Amino acid sequence: MMRVSFLFLALSVVGCAHSIHQVQTSDFIPYAPIESGRVVKGQAEQFAVLGFVFDTNYLNQAVDQLMAACPNGTLTGITTQMSTSLGFFSWTNKALVQGLCVDHQN
Repeated sequence: MMRVSFLFLALSVVGCAHSIHQVQTSDFIPYAPIESGRVVKGQAEQFAVLGFVFDTNYLNQAVDQLMAACPNGTLTGITTQMSTSLGFFSWTNKALVQGLCVDHQN
């Protein structure tokens, strides 16, 4: 019985969970045929321990990556996914930003 209790305690301590909180989508207004675009993305994470966080601009980092991936085009159909991965007294907030980059034709 002692082994079963220890095993249950050990598994509950190292268990984790993942959840997607929000998914937002912008307007989808292509300025060219959709086949002429390519999907670009930016992603960033924020780690928290016992509620203490130090990187509070992680979403800005993801948006900057997205903008840098489409320097000479128009971004449309942008989606933002906010999720959390839970750990033992800690969690990781994750941001994934994707969009369709339609390059301008000269």
